[in-house]
Amino acid sequence: MNKIEIFMAQSADNYRQIEQMAFEIIPEFYAELIPHDHNLFFVQKFQTVAAIEDQVKNGYEYYLILSDGVCIGYFALQFNQEQAEMILSKLYLLKAFRGNGFGTQTMDFIVQRMKDRQINGSTLTVNRQNIDTIRWYEKYGYVVTRELVNRFENGHTMLDYEMTRKS
Repeated sequence: MNKIEIFMAQSADNYRQIEQMAFEIIPEFYAELIPHDHNLFFVQKFQTVAAIEDQVKNGYEYYLILSDGVCIGYFALQFNQEQAEMILSKLYLLKAFRGNGFGTQTMDFIVQRMKDRQINGSTLTVNRQNIDTIRWYEKYGYVVTRELVNRFENGHTMLDYEMTRKS
């Protein structure tokens, strides 16, 4: 297994890489769970360069995941130092790189970031139908804590779970 490199995205070029990956990953990954038009809406609303720049201004940290110098995925974290909590906002790998231990290495990095920042807990949101991903997060100590109904202005409704992990 190749070792990955992870670095914080800090430029428009980095954000453009994330946007390009999002337009590839999101529609492919969620094709059987979410209508295609909503997948595109989701990327356009949350994963364009402008959206990422706005999120970064509001405390998000975006990271690029590389293997052998090739960008293979990304993730985003949002820290609340006052409450010692973190939101794992996004974690996506290109299809060709899933199932090769890169997600495990990425999660190890995220858990270490939590320890470094003295974070006591983490939450994330996952689609209720995304059983494999839910099981994967459970391996890292996340448990389902709430059922969510997220409504979007494009008319779509997402049935999600909130999952929480204590350090």
